[in-house]
Amino acid sequence: MHYVQGGYYVKGWGKHGPLTNPYAFGFFGHMPHTGNADRLTHTFTVYGGGLLGKQYDDKILGPNPLMSRITVTRLERDGSTFKTIEEDPMMTSTDGWFRPVDLKTGPDGALYIADFYEKRISHVDPRDTWDRTTGRIWRIRPADWKPGLRLDLDRLATSDLLFVLRQNNRWMRDTALRILHDRQDQFSADPLRRMLHEDKGIAALGGLFGLHALHSMRTEDFVAGLTHTEPTVRRWTIRLIGDLGGLIDLEIERALLEIAKYEQNLPVRSQLASSMKRINPMTVRKLLPEMLAHDEDAGDPHIPLLLWWAVESKFATDRQEMLQLFGENWKHPIARDTILPRLSRRLASEPTPENQQSLVTLLEQAPGNAEKKIVLDGLTEAFKGNSLENLNAELREAFRKWGGQELALRAGDRQALASALKTILDDDPKLKSQRTELIQIIGQVGRPEAIPILLEVAENSRWHTVQRAAFSALIHFEDPSIGKQIVAMYSRLPTDQNVRPTAINTLTSRETWAQELVRAVASNAIPKADISAEQIERIRQLENPALTASADAAFGAKKASSEEKQREIERIAAILKIGTGDPSAGKLLFTSHCAQCHTLFNEGGKTGPDLTGYERRNLDFLLLSIIDPSAYVREEYTNFCIKTTDGQTLFGLISERAADHITLTDSSLEKSIVPKTKIKDERALSTSLMPEELLNGLKEQELRDLFAYLSALKAPPAAAAKGPQ
Repeated sequence: MHYVQGGYYVKGWGKHGPLTNPYAFGFFGHMPHTGNADRLTHTFTVYGGGLLGKQYDDKILGPNPLMSRITVTRLERDGSTFKTIEEDPMMTSTDGWFRPVDLKTGPDGALYIADFYEKRISHVDPRDTWDRTTGRIWRIRPADWKPGLRLDLDRLATSDLLFVLRQNNRWMRDTALRILHDRQDQFSADPLRRMLHEDKGIAALGGLFGLHALHSMRTEDFVAGLTHTEPTVRRWTIRLIGDLGGLIDLEIERALLEIAKYEQNLPVRSQLASSMKRINPMTVRKLLPEMLAHDEDAGDPHIPLLLWWAVESKFATDRQEMLQLFGENWKHPIARDTILPRLSRRLASEPTPENQQSLVTLLEQAPGNAEKKIVLDGLTEAFKGNSLENLNAELREAFRKWGGQELALRAGDRQALASALKTILDDDPKLKSQRTELIQIIGQVGRPEAIPILLEVAENSRWHTVQRAAFSALIHFEDPSIGKQIVAMYSRLPTDQNVRPTAINTLTSRETWAQELVRAVASNAIPKADISAEQIERIRQLENPALTASADAAFGAKKASSEEKQREIERIAAILKIGTGDPSAGKLLFTSHCAQCHTLFNEGGKTGPDLTGYERRNLDFLLLSIIDPSAYVREEYTNFCIKTTDGQTLFGLISERAADHITLTDSSLEKSIVPKTKIKDERALSTSLMPEELLNGLKEQELRDLFAYLSALKAPPAAAAKGPQ
């Protein structure tokens, strides 16, 4: 991840909650990566010690405790940010106990590695059985290197510290700056000023940082930094201006405007976009048109969103000025494609009379239908998961004139509803994608006349994706008869592509429907084997004592005991010790049993963790994780239960947590959008979405094949085809 000032970033929404700004309307992801994906590094350093050779300078060095190696990653520019390329490891070990957990560059430029040295590195087993006597520290240095004289920077004269600021060793430079800050020797200000104004490279940057450490920056110094020949100096000067509060005089403002107009270096423009959140609003209003005019930045990974976040930061105080500015800037791609749809979404997120009128004005100012659609797309995002109420007459009329079908449906247009229901019933393959989208919207709007249509499509559509969408949409309706009708059609539903599991998930979402499901299982109308342990747990989470008792009677004990799971682990471990497995055959089993949720060697689903970088050599870890998946659940894969004000009980991973809604992805990979206004209760569950009975029914050789693939160091060749071609 490349963190820039003022950015918002992807995270585990269930574990870490929403973005700190509910109106960010976007975030940065991971840097694009080429090479090995099995690189679980929880810490790293960008090497700047100057000792290990140019092959490591400015590269990411990180410990990978699971794979027992020190990784090397090259950074290459990708617009204003970076992409990463994996290189050969600096250090590997066949000793499975070698567990590098931290590393640091020392004052001598050598790399120091903290080695946990332990067989077990995972958290699955809660017992504290780690050996505290075996940890080690390694030093990586050139073979012919000998320690030099020990240098105590605290004892150096200030003039000597200024010399250290010119050295290649980053630790030395950073330490010298800290000491300069602590001393506050103002006699060093003039030499530092000369370094900034007259030198280049590291020395000029050292002059800038030194003046900042002494709190001695003058207007002339800021201007010198902003006009310096070194892009890094210009970039850091911009940052310091923002960090110091962004209140600047006219000379500095003129220099910033020159950068906004003419700067060719993308990281410098990116820093200016970041710092505009901190610079005073009057200056930002002058900078924005110049920054927007860089049409070439529209495809940059960072700059467009950084500019939106700068605009949003001024919205509370400079609302009218921002609206006027962007009402007149449709011609520039960043304004048109990034800022204006978010600006309309920002207004719609707080649909006050004033904001509704501003939306009408934005629509009227849009020069053409394509531009009006951009505004409407922002509105669609704002109203996701909701029906629209309390809109003023002008905005309703604007929807009628320029709005799409989705907005019309959310606004309660009966003609739009009739047209949508007609489309949903049409099984034309060309309409499949449109139908699933309309089904989702109609479920969220919750119009009761849609129920018979959705039931018809759920049972009879020839497209499984459409059937699953219909079952998921029915969750939104409180009608008790829906459960009876799903039970009645169940035996006629397809047995493949998750149609039946989706129907079961729907039945477990409301108490009355779950009662119908339990009765159907008790009477053998629905096979008990079709209900997973996770779905049975859903019924218990409805917290109805009578229903829970009925479920216990129908399905038996809650789940296998710890002792039973341990016996199953031992049984399979014994099988795996006899004979060998075929990884290619195991890949086929992984595809059918695991790949819906998990990725291995760049193939598979994304709902669960990518297994490529896991400790797959440790059989104990693998067996426990598969047979008892709830023994340890990583927080970012926590299963949540959400109860709504209209009686729904929904389960799944939180795949999005926006300002006004939460998106859940359930075990059938179906998504549910829940408006925050409808959430009655939200809680994390201790049970994993992963089913416990995953290995049930596999023959002994199939178990060997599957585990041979799971523990393989690289992807095996494709299995030979069987039977006639």
